[in-house]
Amino acid sequence: MRSTRFAAAVAALCLALAACRGREPRRVAAPPLPPRPEIIGDIPVVARSHITDTTGTPDAERRTYLAPVPLDSLVRFHRAVLQTLGWQIKGDQADVPAGMVDLYAVKGAQTVWVHMEKRGADSVEATLVASGRLTEQTTPVPGRLGGRH
Repeated sequence: MRSTRFAAAVAALCLALAACRGREPRRVAAPPLPPRPEIIGDIPVVARSHITDTTGTPDAERRTYLAPVPLDSLVRFHRAVLQTLGWQIKGDQADVPAGMVDLYAVKGAQTVWVHMEKRGADSVEATLVASGRLTEQTTPVPGRLGGRH
């Protein structure tokens, strides 16, 4: 009789373990990230450009692309496009020997920095960083805004 109870207890334990096997702990889904601002999407890129990076946070967004044009052409393009879209260019800084130009523009509570760096005779890497909020931190800083140093 004792062995029957023992066998029944072992069988019940085995069934319980078998029922639990394969169950994974319940995972709680992470809350969705807040959407990042959509400011740069309104700023066009030159034809045949290739986007190489898009990143961002809830406060800012960044887009990097490679443009198959000379640096001076891309600078003229961005100056004209920004002004046409209602941006006021507040900073325009060039480091000619290094082949870099930085633009800083404001439109309402939005800011955008455009860093353009020559990569070849007819190739420029451009990085645009935009924010939807004006703070003390969005004042242009002298020197390079981004890119490889």
